[in-house]
Amino acid sequence: MEATYELSIELFQTLANSIKKNGFENTLKLLKSKQDSIEIEDQVILAVVKIVCEEFAIDLNELIYDKYVRGENKYAIGFCLHYLYQEYSLGDLQKKGLFKYKDKSVLSRYRQLIDKLDSKYKADIPYLKIKDKLDKKINEIKK
Repeated sequence: MEATYELSIELFQTLANSIKKNGFENTLKLLKSKQDSIEIEDQVILAVVKIVCEEFAIDLNELIYDKYVRGENKYAIGFCLHYLYQEYSLGDLQKKGLFKYKDKSVLSRYRQLIDKLDSKYKADIPYLKIKDKLDKKINEIKK
């Protein structure tokens, strides 16, 4: 009974956060839409995406399959691509199931956002700190 109560509270808090972040109508659309199951079999790709999702507190399915990208999600996608682009092309990543519903030119721009981060710009500093954290975590899994 106690676990059910805690899960209910967590569910309502998640729902409230989603409404605050996305608005009521967009949250409702997300709830009504069919969520695809994760089709990525390459464990390195999946590990990189999971690490980025954890850092940005974004749901894995939302990041991979959501058709609309706003705010922090574009940086999260950019970080995923930044780390994976060294070994895979955008076409290869899409064939493996990653961001297959997103346009390649848009994905390229998100990757370039990360490549062009500069400490001279105040808005880039938080993302450079995130990049430092992610560099360490991702280097560990690539060993």
